[in-house]
Amino acid sequence: MPVLNKILITVGENHFSNKMMRSLEQIVVQNYKIHISKSKTIVVWNIIAQGNAYNNYQLKSPSIITFGCEQHISQNQRINFFKSLSRDWILLTNQHLNDILIGAFDETTFNSLLKRNSSHYSLLGKVKYYTSLITQLLTTTLKTGLYTINSTNKRK
Repeated sequence: MPVLNKILITVGENHFSNKMMRSLEQIVVQNYKIHISKSKTIVVWNIIAQGNAYNNYQLKSPSIITFGCEQHISQNQRINFFKSLSRDWILLTNQHLNDILIGAFDETTFNSLLKRNSSHYSLLGKVKYYTSLITQLLTTTLKTGLYTINSTNKRK
């Protein structure tokens, strides 16, 4: 069974345009394929409300990039990925290095972190949660070409 690598990028609402997000997605996937794995990769964007992110007690709009990788990935590969992606991200966004967080987890840990979001739901709650999540992903993908989850709690 082919491996599907997952990358979750969390950014502030309206921080980047859809065009910028597509460009950022390209550099993330490109760097991932160079340094981590050539397997198929999916990027999901998690959009959080402005005012929900702080660094050193200052209101910020950080970019948080998390991904799963196989356990045999060396620390050197991870560091090269971090350095290359940080450099490319900063060139596109002009963000300060302190406003970029890149986290690498082994695939098992990463998947358990993603599943933890629904672990407290009943069976009916999980059905509602995943139905809402899939609907949101399909809707935003059709509108923007990006897999996006809006965590701002705005319901229309």
